[in-house]
Amino acid sequence: ANNYTADRWMCYSGGSSPGHTVTRSTDVPSSDFQYSLKNQRNSGNTSTGSVYSVQFVESVNCFDLSNKMCTLSFWAKAGLTYSGTNGFLNVAVGTGTTADQGYSTLAGGGWAGYATPLNVFPILNTYWTKYSYTFMVGSGTQEMFVMFNNSTSGTAAADDSYYIAGVQLEKGPVATPFDKRHYTTELSLCQRYFEVIATGASGGTTGTNNSGGIANVLTNATNQIYATILYKVTKRASASLVYVSGTNYYQAYIAGNSGFNFTSIGQDHSGTQQSSIAATVNSGTFTSGYCGYFYSTSASGFVAFSSEL
Repeated sequence: ANNYTADRWMCYSGGSSPGHTVTRSTDVPSSDFQYSLKNQRNSGNTSTGSVYSVQFVESVNCFDLSNKMCTLSFWAKAGLTYSGTNGFLNVAVGTGTTADQGYSTLAGGGWAGYATPLNVFPILNTYWTKYSYTFMVGSGTQEMFVMFNNSTSGTAAADDSYYIAGVQLEKGPVATPFDKRHYTTELSLCQRYFEVIATGASGGTTGTNNSGGIANVLTNATNQIYATILYKVTKRASASLVYVSGTNYYQAYIAGNSGFNFTSIGQDHSGTQQSSIAATVNSGTFTSGYCGYFYSTSASGFVAFSSEL
């Protein structure tokens, strides 16, 4: 599967039996960094597909790099049993000339005007090393990605992994010091693409300590609830509902009564600033036109909205 992780890094693996684990590691180059990204082929895995870490850059953030000299800098290291061919890590920057085609178009047939202005293979050390590469971005560029991947071999041992940290893409021929942003700024920038509404179980039917609280709702039928959710941050594009379904994972507290269970959630409307959801109760009925509270009752409950590329 292709899964986004922290700071919008999409991580996935190829091969006939892909198996890898992405973790937020405290193994870092220096005290300037709190975490690094560790992408590991699972121990014992015999599939030799590549292990990828990719970030897509939308048009509004890269159109000004067209026909400019740019620099990619980062820190990287190999795990103690890294099996990348000849110790290499492939580092690439890809570009396209149509705005925001994203991963699905790239994987499905390629971007319009696709080019790779940077495609290098540094040999990783088992200690942190800083790398820097300068390259020319083609004219008419409207989208980009930065990619790290390796070609693995043999059976994965205990630490068949690579680590990356402090990745920075910038205009100009020289790598400048890593631009550290305040946590709240970074969170807001990430929420432009993905926003978590609820995760885990609520602390109670009134929403006390409610990590799993989803929304105040209105009963718009005798068996259905409806809610409009306002995003904290305006999305890149109309966002899609992302949630984990499961028997009775979700519950509504309506007019003083709990016990209305829900397994699935639907999206009634999608926008860049808000979304509407609807859900049909598994069993039982209630009175239309009542207000209530919708929340997760399962530790596996998860509701979010995505406008990722």
